[in-house]
Amino acid sequence: MAPRQELPDWLQNQPFATFDHSLKRGRMSGPDIVPMFHGVRAMAGGPGDWRQLPADDALRVRCRALLRVTPDGTFFGGITAARLWGLPLPLDHLHDECLHTMLWYPGQPTNRAGVIGRQINDWNAHRIEIDGLPTIDLPTLFCHLGMLLSEPDLVAVGDAMILEPVIARAGPPRPLATIDALRKRVALYRVRGKRRAAHALERIRLGAESRPETLLRLLLVEAGFPEPELNVRLFDRFGAELARVDLLFREFRVIVEYDGDQHRTDTRQFDRDLGRLDDLAALGWRVVRVGARSLFRDPQDAVNRVQRALIDGGWVRA
Repeated sequence: MAPRQELPDWLQNQPFATFDHSLKRGRMSGPDIVPMFHGVRAMAGGPGDWRQLPADDALRVRCRALLRVTPDGTFFGGITAARLWGLPLPLDHLHDECLHTMLWYPGQPTNRAGVIGRQINDWNAHRIEIDGLPTIDLPTLFCHLGMLLSEPDLVAVGDAMILEPVIARAGPPRPLATIDALRKRVALYRVRGKRRAAHALERIRLGAESRPETLLRLLLVEAGFPEPELNVRLFDRFGAELARVDLLFREFRVIVEYDGDQHRTDTRQFDRDLGRLDDLAALGWRVVRVGARSLFRDPQDAVNRVQRALIDGGWVRA
């Protein structure tokens, strides 16, 4: 049996298009070569092999590989652009393996297995980059997601776009967009999804630091409760900071906290939370903790518990 043809170093170090080399078809189907898309391959175990990478890294590797075989000017939109920018999405979209691309009219976008191409002729839109990858601009992306997401999830995306985090985060500078930029873009938008984007825009609030916090706020407001303050710092009578709380009903001395996985898996975080809850209770605050199970599987439980706390604090439904 003839020895397997060795791959040049430059092919081993990056994804490559099938037209970039003179390898025979049989060699291209060898067990050491991984198909990525039609016409794109990578060396198994090499830098282009995305299969064992974390989801965000795998997405970027696949996007860069795809650009090797798409028309010049191709950029990413839809769910792919949202993931590249780290915007909060439902789990089913976070694991979407399909890449969404765009190309200006009259260019013909690429459509192949694992790729959805879309032609765009909206001249109010423009391209921007994240980590060297071209995407649709964020205000336009917000409008486009109006076709793909529920209104609460679109509000969560908007909250994330305008967020100015208290603690610096890795990634692009924040905020990603301003509420004024979103308003102007929605006003000019003329395609399907505008109505949902316009409705979601009115429900965006500055301060929500996660998708669950946004969904919890929307759940409580839709239940008829007052609009809470978001991520508020509370102090004791000596001016020492006690806590920064997720949702605050100040008038009724009620705090609502979303407990994510870090509260369950991080023992030190759990102990700190217990201590600060004791301090808050000693100063007359009522704290309602809402976990993922309550928020996503039994939201009425969360509503009922917050309602009891508000009524105990003197709230009366109008």
